[in-house]
Amino acid sequence: MGRGSSRSCVMRPDSWERRFCASRTIAVCFRKQIASSGWRTGACCPMNGPPPGETPIHESTGMDHTKRSRRLWAAGLLGSSLTLGILWIAVGVPKAEESSDAAERIAPAITAAARGTVDVEGGLYRITAVRDGIVAEVPAREGAYVRKGDVLALLDRRQEEAAVRIAEQEVSQAEDHHKLLEMKERNLSKTYERMRRAAAGKAVSDQALEDARNAYETQAIETNSAATALNIARERLEMAKREVSLREIKAPADGVVIRQAVKAGEAVSSQAMSEMFVLLPDGPKIVRADIPEEYLNLVGPGMTVEIIPEGRSTQTVLGRVGRVSKVLTHAKSTENPGERSDIRTANCIITVPRDAPLAIGQRVVVRVLK
Repeated sequence: MGRGSSRSCVMRPDSWERRFCASRTIAVCFRKQIASSGWRTGACCPMNGPPPGETPIHESTGMDHTKRSRRLWAAGLLGSSLTLGILWIAVGVPKAEESSDAAERIAPAITAAARGTVDVEGGLYRITAVRDGIVAEVPAREGAYVRKGDVLALLDRRQEEAAVRIAEQEVSQAEDHHKLLEMKERNLSKTYERMRRAAAGKAVSDQALEDARNAYETQAIETNSAATALNIARERLEMAKREVSLREIKAPADGVVIRQAVKAGEAVSSQAMSEMFVLLPDGPKIVRADIPEEYLNLVGPGMTVEIIPEGRSTQTVLGRVGRVSKVLTHAKSTENPGERSDIRTANCIITVPRDAPLAIGQRVVVRVLK
């Protein structure tokens, strides 16, 4: 086909299509469907105008350009979305194995868990009166640091001090009497020795020798009795001194007085077990935990534990299992301490650092780590 002439256009069934001719006149081809099947070529329309009832060439060209732009924009957006999705799947989503491994590295494995209470090795000293009396003086105050043997309080001990003085006099009297009898025994011993020598030379009769021997033996018995009485008097003196010392309430160990329950002039009773002082000794902190029976085989001395105070889950303290009791007991109810549940537990002692931010008596949760 020559230059400037129109080219034939191919028509597809059930559709209308427009294409640009390959000539410089840029004529638009119109194809119409025919009744018979197959394809038919038609002549390109000239540049002078469309056939009757058709849209002008420039309007159809603008509509085609708009549709193509929308299709290209939609295709680009879809391609970008697919590309981002593929990248997210390939890079951004962690694998299940990697996520599980990371979780295991972050969260330590827990073997067992139990509830416990912070305490001190040996427990608190609750000091009571061992004798009835009236408090005369209280040298130690609440919050004071005391040494072992320091006097915390004094009871009225005037009667006991008088008993000590009486016992001292009785001891002195028994000592003098014992010395006197010892002198008599020595004299009778000498007399008996002379009579025995004289009787050997037939200077004295046998009856005189027998009397001297009897006197010496009698005196020896009295001397031994006096020695026994002297020992009894000395023991009474020690008992009187002990009664005086029992009126002195002393610190059993180094520590801090955390509670003072008496003051001067108050009466205390040994039968009522009147609590006078509570002493916090200078000892290592521990945690007493009740390990349930089913976890007993999983916990042993030397294992590391994590201690979490109740109400402060973000604050943790590391400790170490010191010992586990071999005896199972019934767990006590936290709401009703007098009641016992059917759960059996073993007492476990956990050592913690001295500077651990845990208060004595504080409730904690203990988690035993592998």
